[in-house]
Amino acid sequence: MCIFPEATWNLTPSKPMLPMYWGVIDLAKQSGCPILPLILEYRENACYAKFGHGIYCGPADDKQAKYEELEEEMATLKWEIWETFPRESRKEIDLEEWEREVRRRLSEVPQVDYEQEKKFIRGAKVIK
Repeated sequence: MCIFPEATWNLTPSKPMLPMYWGVIDLAKQSGCPILPLILEYRENACYAKFGHGIYCGPADDKQAKYEELEEEMATLKWEIWETFPRESRKEIDLEEWEREVRRRLSEVPQVDYEQEKKFIRGAKVIK
């Protein structure tokens, strides 16, 4: 089963990870199945993929700690992909082009209310 814990595309130009939903940790704890992180990066009509190490979540494991372990693994994978591309700087990002890309991606899923979705993303309060 594939789960996208970030729920949608990352709509920021330089942030490797969005806040994730807790559910992926809950499912791993309840099922005893590991989380196998997979990162995708889309560039110029190509998709780059990188798998990480399996993350096991036992019933007694701390939810926050496992969340942070997964987040760190996924961000590291994203950076490893980014490092294979030529260097870019923020000031070189065409913000108008970036905004067009964000609008294009959001238009592909008109049923998603991004502001509503953010209400269900992991927040400051941790439920163990």
